[in-house]
Amino acid sequence: MIRFINKLAITFILSLSFNTIQAQNYSFTLIDDGDYDFTLSAVSEFDSGAFSPLTQSYGFTLVVPDGVTITFNSYLPLGTSGKVNLIDGASLIGLDPSMADKDLYLVTTETSGAPVAAHANGQIINLVSFTVDTMPTNGALTVLDNNSILATAIPLNSSLNSFIQADIDNNDRVNFNNEFAGLTRTASINFSSLGLDDNQLESTEVSIYPNPTSKFIYVSSSYIIDKVEIFDIPGKLVLTTEKTDQIRVDQLPVGVYIFKAYAEEGSLTKKVIIE
Repeated sequence: MIRFINKLAITFILSLSFNTIQAQNYSFTLIDDGDYDFTLSAVSEFDSGAFSPLTQSYGFTLVVPDGVTITFNSYLPLGTSGKVNLIDGASLIGLDPSMADKDLYLVTTETSGAPVAAHANGQIINLVSFTVDTMPTNGALTVLDNNSILATAIPLNSSLNSFIQADIDNNDRVNFNNEFAGLTRTASINFSSLGLDDNQLESTEVSIYPNPTSKFIYVSSSYIIDKVEIFDIPGKLVLTTEKTDQIRVDQLPVGVYIFKAYAEEGSLTKKVIIE
C-alpha cells in the first residue's frame, strides 16, 4: 500500500496537453462483465458518420476500498500503451478526508493516433478491461468525478481528471483537442448490492431470452427459480418479481442491467440489455 503520491506519475500527467475544453463528445461508463471483470468504455455523444475518429490519449481515475487490487488486462484502440499508478487515499486526506480508507488507480494511455471505429450517437466503445483481484463483497468501484474535490483540487492541477483526446473533425488534419468527459454515465458499481459472492448456478441450466430485449424477458431453467431481481449497473435494485417465467421490463429505461435469478441451489447473475 503506497503512502505517498508518485511524483513521477503526477509529472507525467501534468505533461499532457490540456487544451481548451470543448463540447462533451464522449463520456465514460463502467460495465460489469461478471466474475469481477470490468470494462471502462467511452460512450459517443455524436454521430461520426463514416469517419473513424483518431485518438491520442485518454485517462481516468478509479477509486476502490483500501487494499483492493486491480489487474489491467487490455487497452484499446490497438497499439495503445497504458500506465497505472496506485495512490494511497490516506495521502490525500488533507484535500478529501473521505479518501482515508480508499485507494486510487490513476490510468493514463498513449494511443499514437490510433482510430476508433466509426460510430453513432450513444454507441459504446470499449477502452480498458480489468479485473478486481481481491473479490471484495462491500464498498464500491468508482470512476472519480471530474467535479469532485480531488479532480478540481488546485494542488493537483487536474491531474486526476477523466479525459480523452481525439480528432473528431474529419478535416484531414491531425488536430487533437482535449475532450473532457465530465462525469461518467455509470460512475460507480456497488460490490455488495450486486452480491457477486453468492454461490452460482450452472449457467448452462438457465436460459434468459431474448437478450437484448425491449418488452419481456423469459426464463427457462432446470432449477426452480424462486425470485428474479434486476439491478442497474450502479447496483440499485430496479425490479423484483416471483413471477419468473415472463418478466415485463419495458417500464425500465433503455440500458444495461444485471439480471439475478435465485433458486434453492444458489443464484445466477447475467448482464441483460434493454433497448
